[in-house]
Amino acid sequence: MKSAPLIIIVILVSNCALGSMLGFGDATDKANEAFSLATLALLTDKDTVNTYAINTSAAITRSTHLSIPHDTFTSIAFDTVITDTGGYFNTDYPGRLTAPVTGVYLVNSSVAFDANTTGDRSLLVYQDPIGGQRIHVRIPAASSQTAINGTAIVKMNAGDYVYIQAAQSSGGNLNVRSTIASVTGDNNHSPRFSIVRLE
Repeated sequence: MKSAPLIIIVILVSNCALGSMLGFGDATDKANEAFSLATLALLTDKDTVNTYAINTSAAITRSTHLSIPHDTFTSIAFDTVITDTGGYFNTDYPGRLTAPVTGVYLVNSSVAFDANTTGDRSLLVYQDPIGGQRIHVRIPAASSQTAINGTAIVKMNAGDYVYIQAAQSSGGNLNVRSTIASVTGDNNHSPRFSIVRLE
């Protein structure tokens, strides 16, 4: 089996109505999965793509809003497990997803901020203990709730972990929301953090 190239893929979503954004709601979850598979088909061999559905994965979210201070990168803690088939999430470390084995992983993250037109919004995903940003997205604020979604393919050693930080420059505190006003039903999309082992 060929090794998957280590590249970063980032999806930016901003300045548009949240109802039409990538990454939120059941229908767009399926679209995101299709996008990921299409991307892998371009980057990896056929056998690697075929292992996507059978490898372990996890997705976590948060049930309450999180206040983010002005101009301060703040780690996000999660309290709700959507799925975890590989033991990635540990409540003792609620901000982390930890690789159970050495391999190549697809990491996805999304956050949505309260509506505020001042400043920028940022989303970062770090990998430790080796250190290093795996996703760094910075976008201008929108007139509606501002959402950011990022995806990366990363190589992780067993015990390495990834975590999210969010930041904003509105001039005061601003919430990362746990719900999206324009989305009904399943609200497990902000903040949302997921990982899939590819090989």
